[in-house]
Amino acid sequence: MAVLQSTILKFSSYCRCITIARFTTSTCCNKQSLEEKLGLTPRPKKPTTPFFRFIANIKPEVLQQQPNIKSTELAKIAAERWKKIDESTKDDLKKEYEKDLLKYQTERKEYEQKLSPSDRDLITLEKESKKLRKEKDKLKKRKEELGRPKKPAPPFILFLKSQLTDRGSSIKYKEWFASMAKGWHSLSEAEKTPYLERHRKEMEEYKKKLGKWEKDMVKQGFGSLVNQH
Repeated sequence: MAVLQSTILKFSSYCRCITIARFTTSTCCNKQSLEEKLGLTPRPKKPTTPFFRFIANIKPEVLQQQPNIKSTELAKIAAERWKKIDESTKDDLKKEYEKDLLKYQTERKEYEQKLSPSDRDLITLEKESKKLRKEKDKLKKRKEELGRPKKPAPPFILFLKSQLTDRGSSIKYKEWFASMAKGWHSLSEAEKTPYLERHRKEMEEYKKKLGKWEKDMVKQGFGSLVNQH
């Protein structure tokens, strides 16, 4: 029992450090919110909790002393210092948080009231789409872990790979890709044939392997996974 409790505590500490590390990196790399991606006014952001305010406060000092410190190390330092700071400092940070929380709740309510029905529908649709994409990626990863054969590259990608050695180091990938796409479309049917034929053969082999894999999965009790798309 003691070993189990120790393991749980270590895992909890690990998760806490990972969360802190993500916070310390996200402060300088703000991602677009869902609303911003949809072209809508971004919703108010939740205020930072007392502990993460503390991290933000000590971060400049730590970076000045250790400019190349990793986020995980910064997280450990912050966690240790947080244990040792006086209660009055914690209370001040807590009061700041509570004040900002009240402001956030008011702004959030006003924001929700200003959203039109179509805006709400758009946000809901995007959330559902994002959820489906995550589930699809998770399913794909699980199938790969179980040895599902990879689908062959299409003819154009085969052509692209064949031209990689001739790509100059000075040309940007985007420009090179556009040039290759134009080059592919300008090829005659005879010139495309080797790539089309290779793709056809690889697809035949892929279908055979996929069929065998699916049968094996059904035998092993993964039939429901095979039928999910």
